[in-house]
Amino acid sequence: MFILMISRGIPTAREPQWGCFEKDQAEALAALGHKVVVASVDSRFRLTYRRLGITHQIINGIDYYNSFLIPGAVTDIFGYKLTWAVKERQFRQIYKQIKAEHGKPDIICGEFSFCAYLGVRIKEEEAIPLVCVEHNGIFNEARLSPQTAFSARLAYNHTDRIIAVSKILQERIYHHLKKTSVVVNNMFGREFLCEDIPARSNKRINFVAVGTLGRVKGYDLLIKAFEKAELPDTGWSLTIVGDGSIKKALQQQIDEAHLHDRILLAGKKERLEVRDILLSSSVFLMPSRYENFSVALIEAQACGLPIIASDCGGARDCINVKNGIIVPVEDVTALTHAIEQMAAHIQDYDNKAIAAECRSRFSPEVIAGQLSGVFQDTINNYKNEHKPD
Repeated sequence: MFILMISRGIPTAREPQWGCFEKDQAEALAALGHKVVVASVDSRFRLTYRRLGITHQIINGIDYYNSFLIPGAVTDIFGYKLTWAVKERQFRQIYKQIKAEHGKPDIICGEFSFCAYLGVRIKEEEAIPLVCVEHNGIFNEARLSPQTAFSARLAYNHTDRIIAVSKILQERIYHHLKKTSVVVNNMFGREFLCEDIPARSNKRINFVAVGTLGRVKGYDLLIKAFEKAELPDTGWSLTIVGDGSIKKALQQQIDEAHLHDRILLAGKKERLEVRDILLSSSVFLMPSRYENFSVALIEAQACGLPIIASDCGGARDCINVKNGIIVPVEDVTALTHAIEQMAAHIQDYDNKAIAAECRSRFSPEVIAGQLSGVFQDTINNYKNEHKPD
């Protein structure tokens, strides 16, 4: 199967999260024997040099094509519909080059509706089925912005299949746009396929959280919970991995709570560094105000960690009584009690069993196999529906 994937972008050392879900999927699908080519249109406003036009690079055997022309912030002055028209034109130019160099794809997969939208005209002109894999947390909002609603409706009205990465996102897509979808969860990256899961000490509990330092992640709630929690004086620490806009405010909150010797804001880390931190930790915390399906959460499970997570996004897709505790969103009291309960019963969690269950459900091979099945089914249905009379 030849899969053309439309991505947000390509991960770099400067921005390792930009297009990371797509890169993981592309490599996992390629490992199953599929041909995968990735295309992206970069319209972000960044004060960094980017070469104009189409660039091409090969990473781990996969071809990546990216087009940069003009930041969307400029074209947005004349209306977001112009921005989308410019991006769609850029993608058509990328497609021409890809088709000339690789041939015609069997299927187009747009990651996020705003990427799937770019493939709509190619789908119609080339008679190629189009699938959208939706990750976008914006569907958790009570109302969609006009720009999001515009691109999502255009994409969904022309896609042959919508894939939601969690059950809650499936519900939100239907709530906003009355479109049905199938659920295929996110996968964790291959770096987190750990062969040896270490035994954790019961004497010291190292809590850890990983994510962008923004309000949505709920780290302010987490610090409040640790301020209230009754834990052994000498037996715990919390490491928060990530960077973001509220780092200074969080550090001030930590200092005011007199927890600077317990809670560390460790900054942004590379994936292998994150893996090593997880392997040396005891419990993973996700106090988010909303999520869709947290890859950080299953990365932690793949390293054998029990979880404390707020009841949002895909938490219920992967947490059960054997591997963690779910608490209500923005409930500091419940979060405090969960931290105390986990600390008191940490020995009851089987780290190796947690990792094994996670691998059986969310490994690259498992999720890529599920995606392959959906793609092949979509191709077959498309051919049947477009048979000549």
